[in-house]
Amino acid sequence: RGPNESLLVERGLAATLSVIRNPENEAMYDVVALDFDGDVDKNLTKDIRSGSLAGIIHVRDKVAKRLIDDTNELAFKFTDQFNSVHKQGFGLNNFSESIGRDFFEPLRDKDNAAMSIKVSDLIANSTDAISLGSTPNTVGDNVNANQMLRLRDMRMFDDGNASFVDFYSNYVGILGSEIVKAKHQSETDDVIHADIIARKESVSGVSLDEEASHMIKWQTAFTASSKVITTVDEMLETVLGLKR
Repeated sequence: RGPNESLLVERGLAATLSVIRNPENEAMYDVVALDFDGDVDKNLTKDIRSGSLAGIIHVRDKVAKRLIDDTNELAFKFTDQFNSVHKQGFGLNNFSESIGRDFFEPLRDKDNAAMSIKVSDLIANSTDAISLGSTPNTVGDNVNANQMLRLRDMRMFDDGNASFVDFYSNYVGILGSEIVKAKHQSETDDVIHADIIARKESVSGVSLDEEASHMIKWQTAFTASSKVITTVDEMLETVLGLKR
């Protein structure tokens, strides 16, 4: 066998396929071939290029990874920008003369931002800490609240080219296009599979109509041959009768 090949069967011995955790990311699994002693012989994950297993790996490593990265970016940048605006405002009662509060707990790791996003304990314990006003002790002041609402249209993604809504719409669009692409690919594969089956049947399959016509033909031939034998038998009987 070559350096990139794995021996799966040899006489009475057979190797097996299994999965192990990826050493670089324990949340992921790799497909491996185990040798006859049960030890890992080769990692096959990147060599699987067809079949349902290849499709699952593609979704996991390509499609899902991009969606997860986009979700983390969405959470990280939105949290950072929202906190920046929230820090500039004033709250109510005990918080009416102080600023600098985060609405969300600051995120340190972008890779896990979506999973880690959380309202700060201060806000969770008292809604008075929400910084809605732009000046201290001002009744009906919601200037800072409007500033936070405007973040929806602020171009903070894709190097300043996309707003929150644009980025989310693109995110959903990518997921939708992948679903449509997979559906079309599945339909194409079904057509190809049906064509292959039809070609195979045309070469080696059995046609009921054709076999029925053959049966009728041979049945007619058998009837004719039986009639000939019966006629010859009658002739012989007649000849023997004349002799007597």
